[in-house]
Amino acid sequence: MRSRHAQFNRIVLAGLIAALLSGCAKPVEIPVLEDPVAVNVAYRPVEKRYVGKYSVAVGNVVPVEYCHFYRKVTTLKEICCDVGQYVEEGDVLASADEKKLKEELQDLAAERALTVSLHDAGLGLYALNQDLVDLDKKSCVNVEDFKGAAECENRLNLEKENYVYDEKLYEYMLKQYDRKIADISKDIEECTLKASHSGYVTYIKDTSKDNVAKINEAVVIIADPSETYIEVPDMNVDNYLYRNYEMKYAMIGKEEVPVEEYEYTGDESVYAIAQDSYPNIRFKTVSDQGLKVGDSVVLFFYNKKHQKELCVGVDSVNSDDGGSYVYVRGENGEKEKRYFTNGPSDDLYVTVIDGLHEGEEVYYVQEAASPARYKEYTVSRTDYVQELETAEIRQAQTLNTAYFAPCSGTVEEVFAESGKEVKKGDVLMVIDSGGGRSAISELENEKKRALSEFEKKINSLDQEAYDLNAQIKVLTLETANYHLCEPEYRFQTEKMKDQAKIAVIEKQLAQIEYDAATQKYNRLLSRIRENNDGKGKISIVAKDDGIVSAVYVKKGTLVKENEENHLLLSCSKAVPDKIAVLTAKAITLPITGKKLGAAAVGTSVSIVNSKDGTAYEGTCICNAWNAKSYAFTEDEKARLSTVSMEEKNNGRIIVQMDLKDFTDQADIRSCRAFVRTLALKDAIVLPGDLVYTEKIQGGNKTREYVWKLIGGEPVKQYVTIGTEFGIGNGQETVILSGVEEGDLLADELNVQ
Repeated sequence: MRSRHAQFNRIVLAGLIAALLSGCAKPVEIPVLEDPVAVNVAYRPVEKRYVGKYSVAVGNVVPVEYCHFYRKVTTLKEICCDVGQYVEEGDVLASADEKKLKEELQDLAAERALTVSLHDAGLGLYALNQDLVDLDKKSCVNVEDFKGAAECENRLNLEKENYVYDEKLYEYMLKQYDRKIADISKDIEECTLKASHSGYVTYIKDTSKDNVAKINEAVVIIADPSETYIEVPDMNVDNYLYRNYEMKYAMIGKEEVPVEEYEYTGDESVYAIAQDSYPNIRFKTVSDQGLKVGDSVVLFFYNKKHQKELCVGVDSVNSDDGGSYVYVRGENGEKEKRYFTNGPSDDLYVTVIDGLHEGEEVYYVQEAASPARYKEYTVSRTDYVQELETAEIRQAQTLNTAYFAPCSGTVEEVFAESGKEVKKGDVLMVIDSGGGRSAISELENEKKRALSEFEKKINSLDQEAYDLNAQIKVLTLETANYHLCEPEYRFQTEKMKDQAKIAVIEKQLAQIEYDAATQKYNRLLSRIRENNDGKGKISIVAKDDGIVSAVYVKKGTLVKENEENHLLLSCSKAVPDKIAVLTAKAITLPITGKKLGAAAVGTSVSIVNSKDGTAYEGTCICNAWNAKSYAFTEDEKARLSTVSMEEKNNGRIIVQMDLKDFTDQADIRSCRAFVRTLALKDAIVLPGDLVYTEKIQGGNKTREYVWKLIGGEPVKQYVTIGTEFGIGNGQETVILSGVEEGDLLADELNVQ
């Protein structure tokens, strides 16, 4: 770009003097100018433009992404997909460690079965206890003990109330068991994370050091390239300044296409702000413009809705007591002072309500000298692509499985080695839990104690039943021998028979409880002995075929379950089909010095081998590590799925290469990565030396302009350029507004 200061334009001045002195049929009357005459005489036509303040942003056309996550803290068992893989709706993406859930479900089911068995077996106890109290009541009535009879009646009512309460409690307990069992069954079902949408996997959680997914944390993200929207990387629900702007449109080629937001609901926005995690603002065009993933779009935001209006430059307008006026060039070249009615204005233009007509040429103050010698340059449109080199590139391990200590103990043996291939089922290391032996021994002792107590109780109940039956025989024999017909003897006999029946039921209940306890002990023993040699030594076994990525412990290391140092090792699967998946680091824009966020999904990437110059093409398929979050509504509830990231991952992307054997042909250490930061269709791109810069009076701000040829004369035309948005370079300047295709510009020639 060029900077100019006011200078004497001899050629223009000579022309002006010649025009004044030339002979005419009628002398030209020169108006008296009320303002100082500028050295450089220039005119600009009255024309229609947008007038008003506006903002510009650059958006990327990206695929719609679908987050898959767990609704509670979950220990991951396996991730069943890889970045870049295409999956169908319903495919299994990941599975959680459901072992503890299944154990909990097993225990709950056993407790429910025990509750039902005890209830059903004890149903006869109520009737027998009622009968015992009723016999006591009859005995009291027989001896005319009416007070005792009344107490027995109260006992009968109390027994009845207790029975009703116990039945309701039993029904409530069953409902609670059923609810818990249903919840856990649902959790087990949700342990298998299935694709809610078909598409390409663009992100998977890195489990190389942590296999615990937090609530709503993204585990897998799927993108559907057939569904797209425009995303502005630096614009989210927290810093979106243009929400209330009335006019929003995308400049696609020479078309101004209105855009609408994919608006977040109020609940989604409030929830995102409360979580201090902000999803990107998204836009869509109101009509199909043929945009595809990887394209870039320039967005304009006006603070009020309006159409193009008739206007003149602010550098043409003067004012006095009569109002606002300009100098209009007449048919014979004379300056005509004309008052006009003006409307709203901005930094460059003033709207015309009345007094001027489109196409009339208006004088403007011009400090810069217009080009004296130039050639014509015709403005045209072209696709504009911009690439920048990344700070780093390396081979990425995209799928890692972490192995954590299942118990506290000491590492006794380590068979895994970094870089070594392993097969599913291979023993990777052995941990001496120490407590395993004592736990098994303790359970065995508890089982023996339970058996001993059960046998004592059964013997006691058997003895009680035996004694009652013996007494019943004696009493029955005495009644028959002595012809005793007293009611008291009959009441006593009936009570003994009921008590004997109660002893039998209690024996059944004891048997049920003992059997349930035995089953519980057996379950616990089975769990303790899993991967255990019976002496407390637990084997860590490979879950899949793969390669050992890293081993974090050695023989003799003390490990603790559920603590920071419980990570043992990690294994990775080979990248499928030899597709090269690379990790590239963030880049900094050379023009503004602004650090560019991660490239958008779908962005083209070139990998160049520095040794032989061979170039390979790829596509950014993942950038989610860069603090992205996704807000949406599910089951009428606002949700926010976030991506865990470390600061060191800021700007990192995953690139999938088109060439499947790329890694066999290129040495990653000798490669450089170039990311396509911009891809504009039908943009106006000018050589940098056609665009000039001037300072705005009263400040340090500048504005850009070109010399537009109107009627064969160079006219200063202000333009909006893309430099401040990272668009363009020193050799080329992208014009966002100010000139159109077909316009003629003055390309100044150097004067020796």
